[in-house]
Amino acid sequence: MYVAVGIECLGSGSVIATGYADGPGRPPHVHVDQDQCSAKFWLESVTLARNFGFRDHELRVICSI
Repeated sequence: MYVAVGIECLGSGSVIATGYADGPGRPPHVHVDQDQCSAKFWLESVTLARNFGFRDHELRVICSI
């Protein structure tokens, strides 16, 4: 199961956040994409699982949403 939501939060265009809860043993998580940047966050404790391209201050903004 997934849901896609467009979020304007970084001041330089749309960020697409896609949430997943897809299967046993896989905790709910969200993928966040903007231009060439991509990050994945676990939702239970809002922890960064991986990051490709987002700057630290951008990740802090994303985590605060």
